[in-house]
Amino acid sequence: MDDLTRIKGIGTGSAKALAGAGIASFAALAGVDPAAPPEVAGLRSPDWAAWIAQAATLAATGADQGGTDPHTAPATMPPASTPEPTPATGTLLVTGPKRGRWRAGWHFGPEPVRLALADPTDEERAAIEADPTLTVEFEAEPEA
Repeated sequence: MDDLTRIKGIGTGSAKALAGAGIASFAALAGVDPAAPPEVAGLRSPDWAAWIAQAATLAATGADQGGTDPHTAPATMPPASTPEPTPATGTLLVTGPKRGRWRAGWHFGPEPVRLALADPTDEERAAIEADPTLTVEFEAEPEA
C-alpha cells in the first residue's frame, strides 16, 4: 500500500476512499482509465487525469517500492530542466498556503519565513524547495 496522499489533491479521506475501491498503490492508480474512471464513494471532484499522471510518475520512479524517499520526493511531475544550484550564502524566503504547511521541521504560512541557508540541512532544504505548496525565493547576501 502506497501513501497516495503524496499526490497533489489526494488527502487522507480520498486515499481511504480509493483504498476501499481497491486502488491502494501508485501502480493501481496509474492503471485507471481516465476516460472511464471508477465510481468511488466519498470522492468529491476527483481530478483523475492529474492523479493518474502523478501516480504513473511515482510508480515509474520506484516510489511504490521504496526507491524514493517519501519526505523529499516531489508529489508532482519533475521540472523539465534541472534548476541552477542555490549558492551557499544568502537567505531563503518561504511562503506557504493560507492554512499553513509543516515541512522539514518549520511551519510556513502566508507570511514569508526567512531562513538563513545554514539553518536547514541540505536534505531539509531540498524537501522545502521540492514542496509544490510552498513558494521559495532566494535572496543573495549584499556584496560588501
